[in-house]
Amino acid sequence: MANRTCSRRELLERWRGIEEEEEEDDDDPPPSKQRQIRRTKDEWFSDTFNHLISLPKETHIWCGCWELMGPLLETFHNYFEEKHDSSSLKLIWDRISREMRECTQCICQHHQAQEMYSTEYEPDTVGPLLTLLRILDEERITEHLKDINGRITRREYDLECYNAEENLLEMRVYEEAKMSPNQVLMYPILLDDQSLVKEFQIFIEAIDNSHELTLAGQQQYPGVYALLFLKSGRARAIGLRLAGCMGNLRRAKDLEPLQPLLKRCIGILEADVMPPTLETSRPRLHLERVDAWLGIKTLMQAMAKDHIFIECDAEHIIGGPPLLCSLKDSSLHNSLQQPAFDLIQTIIVSDAAALISLRLKDQVPSVIGMSSCTDLNDDEDEILFAHASEGVESTGK
Repeated sequence: MANRTCSRRELLERWRGIEEEEEEDDDDPPPSKQRQIRRTKDEWFSDTFNHLISLPKETHIWCGCWELMGPLLETFHNYFEEKHDSSSLKLIWDRISREMRECTQCICQHHQAQEMYSTEYEPDTVGPLLTLLRILDEERITEHLKDINGRITRREYDLECYNAEENLLEMRVYEEAKMSPNQVLMYPILLDDQSLVKEFQIFIEAIDNSHELTLAGQQQYPGVYALLFLKSGRARAIGLRLAGCMGNLRRAKDLEPLQPLLKRCIGILEADVMPPTLETSRPRLHLERVDAWLGIKTLMQAMAKDHIFIECDAEHIIGGPPLLCSLKDSSLHNSLQQPAFDLIQTIIVSDAAALISLRLKDQVPSVIGMSSCTDLNDDEDEILFAHASEGVESTGK
């Protein structure tokens, strides 16, 4: 007799019970209780795998059962230990990978679930799992982009024909061909992977060779701004044009998806020696100082008005090192608080000097949308960077 497949409602009720039990025993339960909860969860994971795998093909897992798939991500910390392609983990991942090639909602649910893990659990606890999931996403998207680029090379896609109303990138290719590029533009954290960046640059340049690449719709794609930091001048020019199509940045919140990249670039510009790249199973994007400066400079030009500069600058200061905490201690002598004031002044002067240099240089119309500026001349920007640095040094004297 075949095993009975549990219903979605039954699985949801069981999971709520598990969560309630874990909350009740949050204060260091005895080992026997921990083992009992572990067994209950393992049984739930097994039944949920069976339920999701048995869903009809027209029902996407992330779309139809996100409440079940979300908790199931916990089991993926064992993914690379699975040696058989027929294992439950491999089968589930292969299926949701296929579904994310054709469904934007699946992509959004997948990334929202990971964001939920990062906000609700301690970094030390959930960090390894999120790193693994990110590697899987990078591998998945890179392989998809390689497949797309191969088909473009073999002329299996007709890039001369496109429909702006149907496709984000205004091209009529197979529906799945747009999903991975869209995903990169929606979640720029993916552009930290060197192999993915290489394939993505090949893709956008191939499309742009056929017709001018633009964006359709009103949705914001923060990955467009991440293109401004790439080494390829062609990719930066495309990103600059797309940023102009999206309109000006008006809130510091719009930059939140770029925070990891911006923090890394600030670290590169502040350091006397290039910081080492973290070693992972996949090579990270290599950024030079000039790449970081070009990206930040152009991003500042995309800001609607100077008030967003002040807002971002305030966030820069608030997120500063523990030295700034000395300002809150009224018992400290002024001389002990002075280093914190000096740091704030340095940050403001540094950022303001860069902004003023850009404003003086940009007496002509804004760089966004100007064909004469799309080459983003590296030599000129290196000179500008030097002038800004000299301005900060002379101010501090």
